[in-house]
Amino acid sequence: MSTAEGTIVAEADTYTPPPNGWCCFHCGETFPFNRGGYRAARVHFGATPDWAPDCIERRTKPDNVLLDEARRSRIASTDFMRERDEAITEAEVAACTLQSWQSAIKGAKTSHDARCAYDSLEGRALAAEAVLGELQISAPDALLAARTAICGPGTYFPLPQLKGIEVIVWTPVEQELPDSDLTVMITLAPGSDEPTWLGYHDGEKWRDVDGMVVEVAYWANMVKGAA
Repeated sequence: MSTAEGTIVAEADTYTPPPNGWCCFHCGETFPFNRGGYRAARVHFGATPDWAPDCIERRTKPDNVLLDEARRSRIASTDFMRERDEAITEAEVAACTLQSWQSAIKGAKTSHDARCAYDSLEGRALAAEAVLGELQISAPDALLAARTAICGPGTYFPLPQLKGIEVIVWTPVEQELPDSDLTVMITLAPGSDEPTWLGYHDGEKWRDVDGMVVEVAYWANMVKGAA
């Protein structure tokens, strides 16, 4: 700038903030060094240095453009708040799920640990069900004894994970009888032409589905068949 003697003095490249707060070079508005001043300065100057100050935009942009931008900003803010709330809800659900997994699976510290442990348990369960299917064929009496000891007699044990395989528990007639007139699978006494057939107990005697009196050794609930 020019002095009284005509000497040109260059202005300083750095700016020292005034003692009362930030000051806008364009409009002269001052923002104090406090929380309210910080918020007001952010609105006036923008979120990043590449934003145009509010006073410049108000002078250079038409009112309809400013209103349109304000509405778009409100919509974006609403969408952000909704997404934030959804993210918080998902995080809370994930935390509860992880807590449940940690209670069920000892040592699982993260959801990844719980998932790995679950996959391992699922694989072991599938292998166990395959073994049960083989035992039903090769050692049905031993499998029946184990099932009865754990769950009681007359229980039906499906294997939904192994498509096409169902475990059937044969119950001795001396141990338990089905409900009267309920059609079940029956194993007839040795020497019968049809060792396994369908029948029911009428409350007094065993009969096959044709109504003929038969001698039954074991019975089992009807299979459910393929879904």
